[in-house]
Amino acid sequence: MSGVGQWRRGESRRATLPGGAGLADTGRMDVDVTTWWLEMGAPAELRPARPAPGLAVARAEVPSPQLSRFLYTAVGGDWYWRDRLGWTYARWRAHLDRPEVETWVGAVGGTPAGYAELERHPREGVEVAYFGLLPEFIGRGLGGHLLTEAVRRAWAIGTDRVWVHTCTLDGPNALANYRARGFRVVREESRRERLPDAPPGPWPGARPDLPVPVGTALPVPVGTPGRASEQRASERRASEPRASDAAPGVAGQGRTPAAQAAASATTPPSSRR
Repeated sequence: MSGVGQWRRGESRRATLPGGAGLADTGRMDVDVTTWWLEMGAPAELRPARPAPGLAVARAEVPSPQLSRFLYTAVGGDWYWRDRLGWTYARWRAHLDRPEVETWVGAVGGTPAGYAELERHPREGVEVAYFGLLPEFIGRGLGGHLLTEAVRRAWAIGTDRVWVHTCTLDGPNALANYRARGFRVVREESRRERLPDAPPGPWPGARPDLPVPVGTALPVPVGTPGRASEQRASERRASEPRASDAAPGVAGQGRTPAAQAAASATTPPSSRR
């Protein structure tokens, strides 16, 4: 897939939560989707893209469900990548711990710009299972270089075939990028699909222009106290001693508000609290 998003044949793009419950959608639409399967039969068929200055590509050698889920939603949020939205931590961990799976991350200035997930299949070669760029990095000449490095690694794993599939729901440059790198179309299929009327976005509520699934808990903005913190603050205020409750000998006991103000005004600044 590519950010370009992909799904395996027979998989649904409808997200499912643990236990099999589906994410509710605010609207549905029927669309015609064309899927292309592409492959490369030898390393010499790769047509490298021009190197992209500033793009560093490295393998994420420590399997991390948090990182992979971030990349999945950040890259695929605008392209109907939905199959893995309901994956549990355990399922991500089990998938990434498999030696057949590799994650390669492209970064610019230390910031992730895109990624490729490779998966080796026993009798089907190496698949570029997921590939794409974060929205901020699209159109900067990075996709060709990142795909070139991903395909080189796929061949280095050891195989006689590297393949990928993409569809009309993916980024508009996905198919052209694959063909430019030397992939050839070996199969094409069209079908009617029912989809939400908008892609999911990188996280619920992240895009005001996208509808939010019913029942989704939105993140609380930083600096905005939630109900629990407001309740705790109210309880603290209720438990704080009042001036009228001061113990004998405590300064201010028995004074009127005016007398307390006068005393405060004559107290040296260094001793005020």
